[in-house]
Amino acid sequence: MYADSNRLIQILHNLIGNAVKYSDQGVVEVSAAVLGQRVEVHVRDTGIGIPAHLQDRIFDAYEQAAAASDTNPDGGTGLGLSITKKLVELHGGEIVVSSSPGVGSRFSFTLPLAGRASNQNVSPQAKETQPTDLHMPNMEFPLYIPGKIDEPILVVDDDYANLQSMINLFKLEGHSIVVVNRGQLALHELSRSSHFFLVILDMTMPDMSGYEVLKQIRERFTSFELPVLMLTARNRAADIKLCMENGANDFVGKPFAAEELMARVRSLTKLKASVKNARDAEIAFLRSQINPHFLFNALNSIAELCMDDPEQAEELTLQLSQYLRGSFDFKQLDSLTTLRKELELVEAYLHIEKARFGPRLHVEYDVDANLEIGIPPLVLQPIVENAIRHGLMSNFRGGTVKLSIKKATESWVNFTVEDDGSGIGDQKLQALLTPGAGTKGVGLWNISQRIKLLYGTNLIIESVEGTGTKVSFSIPAEPIKPTGG
Repeated sequence: MYADSNRLIQILHNLIGNAVKYSDQGVVEVSAAVLGQRVEVHVRDTGIGIPAHLQDRIFDAYEQAAAASDTNPDGGTGLGLSITKKLVELHGGEIVVSSSPGVGSRFSFTLPLAGRASNQNVSPQAKETQPTDLHMPNMEFPLYIPGKIDEPILVVDDDYANLQSMINLFKLEGHSIVVVNRGQLALHELSRSSHFFLVILDMTMPDMSGYEVLKQIRERFTSFELPVLMLTARNRAADIKLCMENGANDFVGKPFAAEELMARVRSLTKLKASVKNARDAEIAFLRSQINPHFLFNALNSIAELCMDDPEQAEELTLQLSQYLRGSFDFKQLDSLTTLRKELELVEAYLHIEKARFGPRLHVEYDVDANLEIGIPPLVLQPIVENAIRHGLMSNFRGGTVKLSIKKATESWVNFTVEDDGSGIGDQKLQALLTPGAGTKGVGLWNISQRIKLLYGTNLIIESVEGTGTKVSFSIPAEPIKPTGG
């Protein structure tokens, strides 16, 4: 016959699954016969049957006749028959049902036979997309659908009917969604943004398997940072085991009921929200450690100038006031700032330090990145402070701090702070990255923890005693609107 094999499996799976679901005992029979240029397939059961007045409605997207049956009041809202009808029609076929309550049901569908003439019976949509995109008529991907809930859900499926059903469900719930039909497209979207709340991933894709996509997702995100809900038409124990072993949080068999899908989505979004709240609380705590640390050092620098140069001390006090207005925005304690604002804070700090250390301190900037990208507040300044106080000013000659911010790829930006100071030995370096190692260790350990919590990346420190130190990290190049301050 003339058909997409994966979609034919799904059609049969939906019909047989429906027959088994509503037949507590008895027979489920599948048969087929050639009738002229078509194949007719029948799925018959001896289950509860469907009342006559409901048989015209069972293929609607949110109807399931058994839900209204006295013999099965808990049938629920089904999507499988609606999806099945769409798939059959895209193949150029038809599907009908005949049923008697208490006797059983028979679903019959037709498909064209393979051959030159059969192509005439296939719908224009199916002809344009046959064979691999049979089920994706006139849809361009990725598809961005905004909603009241800002954090988007990434939906990855190559089945048009499934996608349409999920889009309708998530729109009703107010979710923002990004829809793709290929594994590579999903990975590309995840490389562009780290703010997805959940991924719904089909196990079977045209370009790569859902397992492969899942493995690559888990290389960057833990199961708590980005939950993944797998969709599978083959609800076998081995498939489910493989999903869970590769890092899936949960799975839903196809055809899925709307209530089950949304219940699992709600459960995973609650899990993600709980993890996010815990992470934000930790980030807020880490940030609160840095603010008094810098304030103490800056005030010391100004105090030393008060006797020798009161006018300059006054100017630096104004600089510090401007700095603090930007950094002590407690309403935005856990949010990102822009690179532009973070650089302004670094420059204000350096203005204070250069006034203190004079010609011993040199600063070089090499910035080639979008200044509106988001960055955690007070990440750069403590690294620069560490380079000055524990690198350059630990020797009499001073030295140079180089701040480099470069676009690494379309999606990532590299940050590097390098000094030509005294360097750090291995033992001292380990102490700097250990919590509770003293006030000198607060900055680098703190930043390392925040970057890891937010992006899953690491703070990299390279140092040679007597030569200098280089500290680098990478974050996503995601523009944001500037925060208040």
